[in-house]
Amino acid sequence: MEPVAFSAMHEPERASGAVITDLASQDSILDSATVATMSSVDVATALGVDPLEGLDASEVSRRTEAFGANQLAEAEPDPAWKRLLAQFRNVLTYVLLGAAVISAAVGDIQDPIVILVVLLINGVFGFIQENRADAAMEALSEMLELVVRVRRDGALREVPASELVPGDVVLLEAGDRVPADGRFVVTNNLGIEESALTGESVPPTSTPPRCPQRRSSRSGTGTTAGS
Repeated sequence: MEPVAFSAMHEPERASGAVITDLASQDSILDSATVATMSSVDVATALGVDPLEGLDASEVSRRTEAFGANQLAEAEPDPAWKRLLAQFRNVLTYVLLGAAVISAAVGDIQDPIVILVVLLINGVFGFIQENRADAAMEALSEMLELVVRVRRDGALREVPASELVPGDVVLLEAGDRVPADGRFVVTNNLGIEESALTGESVPPTSTPPRCPQRRSSRSGTGTTAGS
């Protein structure tokens, strides 16, 4: 899907919080460099969202249809027959097949049959093991699905990160993972772990009004302190 961002919004009764606004507008994508130079009000206006209310249900549905899910596109899995054939694509198999052909050429039928049966059993066993491993990984991914708190229709709700749309207002607290590229609007000593992107060993503190380069954050980074 198109790169999306979101908003993290503090509760009205709290004194401070973290607010991030989507980098994707309804008609175009706002790049991070542009967003960092814009005020939070301008970003929210460009995205057509009121940070205090969030998006309504109808707008969420429309943007979901327009932008798709907030996740990377997955490659289509190979069909079963291709994955089975892949079990026989290795040097050892080729060597054994060559030996079987040579044995058959000199009139020995028993050895080629034994070799072919062993190769077949080994390939089927490997195919079954690979399928089990893929199923286990898929189940693990579903169990670890990221759930985020968003403000929609003026209320705070929990939704899977994959259901975020451009303009969503998302609440972040210490220990949360940033679910999409976004723009901070309000922070309170918020520390962001970006070492995977920047190489910094110490999480920087994001202060939107005074530090333009810290006004936005990338999907996959994490909060270490503040809100």
